[in-house]
This record gives sequence, C-alpha cells and structure tokens, in this order.
Amino acid sequence: MNLEEFDPTKFDLGEFMADVGRAGVRMMLKIDHERLAEGGQGWTVLLSGPLVGGSGTVRWDLRRLEQCIDVVVDRLKTMPGDWEWLELYE
Repeated sequence: MNLEEFDPTKFDLGEFMADVGRAGVRMMLKIDHERLAEGGQGWTVLLSGPLVGGSGTVRWDLRRLEQCIDVVVDRLKTMPGDWEWLELYE
C-alpha cells in the first residue's frame, strides 16, 4: 500500500479485518490516546493464532493506521496458505 495514496474513505477496515479472521488469524487493532498525545506510536496491531508461527502472537506499535495495514499484509504473505486476496488491499 502506498502510504501517500492511502485514502481511509475508500478502505473498508472492517471488511479487511473480517477477511483476516476468515483466513484463520485473529487480529486486534487499537489506538492509545496517551501515546498518541505524546507524539508516540499510538497504534497497536496484534496478530495471533496457529498460522502466525513462533509464539503464535506478533505485535507492532506504529504511528499510523496505514502502517498497521502494511505490516499485517506483509506478515500474512510470509505465512503458509492462499493469500492472493491480499492484493485487494495493496
């Protein structure tokens, strides 16, 4: 996803998260107002489940929502399975 061209009005976050869930991965996304107010990495995205590998959970703290989507798409592509549908979100 080109972060400069990201248009949140054209991106269906709910559908994206539902697609991730249907693929067998749990996804949590949150915004932390305190970290955001301090100019920090206010967004947290977490993936978990057997497909994630390792400990079964990965987490990223990021500055922008678009970055969260990018890391999720990139991580899912490295996991076993059919992830061709991710092209819809790039």
